[in-house]
Amino acid sequence: LAAFAHGPIAWRTMSGEEEEEQRARTLQIRGLFACSSDEEPSEADEEEEAEEEDEEDDDDEAADDVEEPSPVPEPSPCNKAAKKQQSREWAFDDTWDVSKFAEEIPEPALTFPFELDTFQKRAVRRVERSEHIMVAAHTSAGKTVVAEYAVAHALRQGMRTIYTSPIKALSNQKFQEFTKRFEGIGSVGIVTGDVAVNPEAGCVIMTTEILRSMLYRGDKGLSQVKWVIFDEVHYVNDADRGVVWEEVIILLPAEVSLVMLSATVPNYREFAGWVGRTKRRPVYTVHTSYRPTPLRHSLSFRGHSIPLLDGEGFHAEAFQRTKELLNEKVKQAPRPNRRVPVTFESRPFGMTPSKGEGIVGYVVEKVNHNDPSKPAARLGVKPNWVVVTVAGADVVGLSLDEVQQLTKEAELPVTIEFEVPSAGKDKDQAGSGYPEKHRGGQAQKHQAPQQRAVPPPSRESRERTETQRLQALLRTLEVEGKLPATVFVFSRRRVEGLAADMPNVDVCSAEEKSKAHTFLKAAFERLSEADRVLPQVRRVEELANRGIGIHHGGLLPVVKEAVEIMFSRGLVKILLATETFAMGVNMPARSVVFTSWTKHDGSTRRTLLPSEYTQMAGRAGRRGLDTEGHVFILCGDEPPDQKQITRMMTSKAEPLNSRFP
Repeated sequence: LAAFAHGPIAWRTMSGEEEEEQRARTLQIRGLFACSSDEEPSEADEEEEAEEEDEEDDDDEAADDVEEPSPVPEPSPCNKAAKKQQSREWAFDDTWDVSKFAEEIPEPALTFPFELDTFQKRAVRRVERSEHIMVAAHTSAGKTVVAEYAVAHALRQGMRTIYTSPIKALSNQKFQEFTKRFEGIGSVGIVTGDVAVNPEAGCVIMTTEILRSMLYRGDKGLSQVKWVIFDEVHYVNDADRGVVWEEVIILLPAEVSLVMLSATVPNYREFAGWVGRTKRRPVYTVHTSYRPTPLRHSLSFRGHSIPLLDGEGFHAEAFQRTKELLNEKVKQAPRPNRRVPVTFESRPFGMTPSKGEGIVGYVVEKVNHNDPSKPAARLGVKPNWVVVTVAGADVVGLSLDEVQQLTKEAELPVTIEFEVPSAGKDKDQAGSGYPEKHRGGQAQKHQAPQQRAVPPPSRESRERTETQRLQALLRTLEVEGKLPATVFVFSRRRVEGLAADMPNVDVCSAEEKSKAHTFLKAAFERLSEADRVLPQVRRVEELANRGIGIHHGGLLPVVKEAVEIMFSRGLVKILLATETFAMGVNMPARSVVFTSWTKHDGSTRRTLLPSEYTQMAGRAGRRGLDTEGHVFILCGDEPPDQKQITRMMTSKAEPLNSRFP
């Protein structure tokens, strides 16, 4: 392999043999599972394959005098059948009978307070054998057990483990977890772009980019590494950063064993096969689609929770229900009439009461618009308004004469309160008391109103409606005991905006408020005086007092870490977060809310990918605490697109693909 220099990749001068080997390996790098269609495998690679096959064959080893068969040219890796064949050569599904687990591992390196699942036992056995292992399982299925066992396995042998993660939030959380888990067993450190704590520890947690930099400069600390754990290894699919995982796997020393933890992806064996061919060692795969805590997915539409996906399957009829709700005429109780106080400073008022049969009290029939000395019209009094109080005295039920007598005797200025009837069909006519006129003074004939195109609601209007519906949903979750909840928002600005627009949401008890205050006071003690009064610090403190937290990349590391700890302790019950919070951070909630099923990916707005939705929805349901997790998709004014939602929730995850240029 090439020697990497700092900064851009630089290749050193290589001998002819090395160039030939590098050419073959470069073809491998450019595509995880295929090469360019106009390239053929090198002879050196074919001979190496043939030699390894011969070494594995005991009969050929014994027969030294038998002439070795000439190597058969390997089919082009671009051929699909060849790809599958290569995958089968290096990746093997682990189907070991776990009933013999206790016999094979009588003294495990690490014990757990619960019975391990089948896939966990198989993976632990491979760790005991120091074999490459790839675990593909749903979020919250328990993949961390395998990582913890690998750390303990290395510590028992006096060697080190490197635990890599795609984001700093996951690194911080694992550092906290592992520090407690391995207290008294071994030391734990962390190295990210923000912090470096105990980098020489037996287990060091870092981002994958940090490990790549160590490999570039040939860090001596790598010589004692027994295991490298790749958490969220499916991040290799990331368009911008996926190449980092490929480079690290290629550059790691051959003696280092790998633990690869991944979400469920359709071609996990194909990826494992590439790793096996690259490292020239078999990779054992463990896959499970079992989810310990089942999920119940629902649409939240106009105050209704409509089941969409659960243990019984996908409910396509949910979309018909949203259309029915859209067309349904909601019967509401009549609103109480509005009351308007008007203060008169002179008489006469300029109002003519109605005197028809059946009319009780003072009902304005006409308002004098012609005499400026009569103030009723100037003060906004309209026909059909009903006098209900005069100078504070209730006149409801009195006759017209009695009300008029009170208005004459009242001392000026006098305040008269009117009851304004609800708007009806004749709103415009009732508002003036006179037919509209042309400029020439002739009465205008009645014309049917012209239909105008309704402009789309503004962004402010949409966001205000979204906030109101989210508040209503959160209050429902609180009443139904479905908190804590993680609310995924695909914009930092909206995370801040939603938090600011919900000042009346308070889900904290007095005791929890006290604990949150005490914790934040201690957490922010290390900040300078200037930093303690930063807007984001003050905002997090104010929100925590109501059981609300925010989490996005714009927060200071210490602030973000404080929010994560409070959420894990149950002091924050509503967390507004961007999608990076779902990337491996083991902080499940009882419920997950999506404020949208689309996001802007930097170039265009698109529907969430099935893998993205599964990753975030998987944060619902806490193993051992909840019988089921709840996922809600918050809808706007219109029913969601059935095709988009169905594809997002039921399609297979995207296959892993190489990101090498």
